[in-house]
Amino acid sequence: MNKCYYLTSLRYSSLFENQVISWIKLYEQHGLDIAIIKSYSIKTSWNTIFREYRKIKSQHSKSWFIISIGSKLFIPRAILAIQIAIIFIINRSLAYTNVIISRSAYTIFIKQYLCRIKVDVKHIFDARGSAYQEYLLTCRKAGKNPGTTAEYIRKYELSAFLHADYVFTVSRALLDHYNDYLTEHRDTNVLVTPCMGNTKEFFYSSNLRADTRRALGIGDDCITFIYSGGLKLSWQNPDYLVKFIKDMKKSIINSYFIVLTDDYLNELNSMIDENGIASFVLSKSVDHKDVNSYLNAGDYGLLFREDHPVNNVASPSKFAEYQLSGLRIIISPGVGDFSGYIELTGFGEILPYEYSQDDLNRIVVNIKANKGKADRIDVAKNAILNFSKDSIIDNIIRVIKTQME
Repeated sequence: MNKCYYLTSLRYSSLFENQVISWIKLYEQHGLDIAIIKSYSIKTSWNTIFREYRKIKSQHSKSWFIISIGSKLFIPRAILAIQIAIIFIINRSLAYTNVIISRSAYTIFIKQYLCRIKVDVKHIFDARGSAYQEYLLTCRKAGKNPGTTAEYIRKYELSAFLHADYVFTVSRALLDHYNDYLTEHRDTNVLVTPCMGNTKEFFYSSNLRADTRRALGIGDDCITFIYSGGLKLSWQNPDYLVKFIKDMKKSIINSYFIVLTDDYLNELNSMIDENGIASFVLSKSVDHKDVNSYLNAGDYGLLFREDHPVNNVASPSKFAEYQLSGLRIIISPGVGDFSGYIELTGFGEILPYEYSQDDLNRIVVNIKANKGKADRIDVAKNAILNFSKDSIIDNIIRVIKTQME
């Protein structure tokens, strides 16, 4: 039988649950037979592998794992291809068309090796961002010379974009970014699939809002700002977030701030204490299923990114989650396709990354005028049409099934 596989090296976390497990379950609900293949580096301890794999297996029984010893040379790539071929054999799909959806650019070589041994494979490159630019930014923040590795990543990322059977890209900006590097542009067999939210997990409810604010002790007139997401990666800036909180508190005395994160919580709490802002900041880690309650309690979601190619092509999943819960958003300019959406709809405020007091005063006037509450239902309704998984799933399923033919 024809089979679809989602190949990922993403570590297990709430992000994995949202960007992998949630999509896999939705695929199955729409009649797609799909399995997860989780890739681990050979440097990963077996304890970590089995601990994560048990979690994945409990979420989706059709799950497998493979071990990578590298991807630059022929033999490591061949070993990866052999492991995947064995999975095909166990699933009795070796003689049929198998579709591999993968974020990794190196999957294009796995496909090539499988095709050499007469295994029919189609590759969908699920481009979630520019790995090349992410590597450059990480090296810059670490004071490290990117060396030849950067060009290696760039070369094979562009190869995957150009030669994959189909490409999913998180933004029109990312599509343009890839094409800017190529003399032969790719405009066909491409589907823009932003990071989207699940309407069963993220939604607006006036009752939920009232209950959560009451439980947190937030008054009706208190304007509440919320950040939900990671703070550890090179393009996420906890120092900037703390600075904004201090500046905004001076401008809006009756304000409160919620920060939900799980990968940088101890460091963040230390920063909060050092800056003397603990009395009006709630920072904590919560289960993914509880995030929506906190978002409903807020008035404005925060999404700050510096002007860098990594962020110019990005599609942060928190944007959809904020909007589905009815939150207006304070966002930096040039964040993928999202800043333009906020500017077009008026569902939030654009704040320059290097903002002045005048910039802050401008958005404070708007915030005080509407308090972010009057149009929450409109924000959520538009998000369902534009940023919910339900709004695009039929197009995705059609693409995958077409590749299986």
